[in-house]
Amino acid sequence: MNRVLTNNELKFIASLKFKKYRDLHGMYLIEGEHLLSEFIKSGKKGLKYVIRRHDFDNEFIINKLPAIYTYKVNNVQFDKLSDTKSPQGILAVVKKSEEKKLLCGKIVVALDSINDPGNLGTILRTCYWYGIESIIIGKNSADVYNTKTIRASQGALFYVNFNTEADLNLEFKSLKNNGYNIYLTTLTGNVISDKTISKGKAVIVFGNEANGISKELIENKEYKEIKIKSFTGCESLNVSVTVGIVINEFKRLFEN
Repeated sequence: MNRVLTNNELKFIASLKFKKYRDLHGMYLIEGEHLLSEFIKSGKKGLKYVIRRHDFDNEFIINKLPAIYTYKVNNVQFDKLSDTKSPQGILAVVKKSEEKKLLCGKIVVALDSINDPGNLGTILRTCYWYGIESIIIGKNSADVYNTKTIRASQGALFYVNFNTEADLNLEFKSLKNNGYNIYLTTLTGNVISDKTISKGKAVIVFGNEANGISKELIENKEYKEIKIKSFTGCESLNVSVTVGIVINEFKRLFEN
């Protein structure tokens, strides 16, 4: 059923582009056919309403929507809500899910001040690909509900278990008590191999794009520093690329 979007509703939805208002209202935006389809496919709840541009006519997507109100708007209105250069003509407002505090799986990924939303989204997507069930996102990281993060995740956001704004020291203390080894990815650590990695349960920590892992974590001697073997003099890799390579190495070692 279509409804007319009021000016106040238009302002409210547009405000969700900003973290301040996402936090205030506990809601966020998803845009485009793929993300909306992935949200529905994931079985998650919280779809509040859907906004369609007047010329959007993909009945396949529309018919998959649950029985909620949809809003039809003109081009000018939709452009005020959209955060993409070439809008597909459909977006939705979603209520944030309550984050699960129980972390599980042989491998947990932890992120220390990942600033770039695109990197964060790509990391979520990579973790989902490798079946990583839990991700700890430390304080001062990009917002997981940023529209750029969500787009880069390609819907992985709806499938993985994550904690945001986490105090990593407290999280790691709890995880160590539950049998996890903590591995810090650095440029000076030991090369990942069966001699440097203990089979069992692991937390793999990835640091800030410019400064790496915080000094406080590096100075904790209970944690092990690791790195990827390099074949050239290249200084470093993009953090999202590093995540994929390191997880693949751990998966290989754990499964052999």
